[in-house]
Parts: sequence; C-alpha cells; structure tokens
Amino acid sequence: MVSDAHHLARLTTVLLIDDDEGDRRYWSGALRSSPFHYSVLEADAGEAGLNVYRRQAVNSVILDLDMAQSGFLSLVRLVPNRKSPQIPVVILTR
Repeated sequence: MVSDAHHLARLTTVLLIDDDEGDRRYWSGALRSSPFHYSVLEADAGEAGLNVYRRQAVNSVILDLDMAQSGFLSLVRLVPNRKSPQIPVVILTR
C-alpha cells in the first residue's frame, strides 16, 4: 500500500502560488523533499499562477491568502473549472 502511495505522489504536480520568495522556497523544498517527492511548479503572483495552471497538468494548488497583488478570490474561483473540477486548493496564511 505504501508503494502505491509513493507512486501516486510522484505523479502529483502541485502548483504553489505565493508572492513571498522565502515562503515559496520553504514550501517548495518541503514538498520536494517529502517522502513522496512531489513535483512542484511555482508562481510569484496570481496571474502568473493562472498562466502556469492553464499550460500545465496540475493535481493541486497551494495559494497564499496574503498575496498583495493577486486578486486572491478570483484565483480561488477560477482554479476549479471544466479542465479539473475536483482539484484541491489549499490556502496558506501566517
């Protein structure tokens, strides 16, 4: 069962959208170095994140609630769509 979980996680691509470079680096490193070795795509702003989301196959999205220039609520509404209506969206804040 564990090997199945490891195999699935290796196929999991997480889109991390956070305007704070230090936070983005921390979460990206934590996800990549976890036992599951997630693939992580990064964006430093909401619009950049949406562009990545539209071009790449993404299994989940992590958003920073406190992004200054993002239009945060717009992102939360736009991410789940016909392309992937059940995509998990995790919201981070400090």
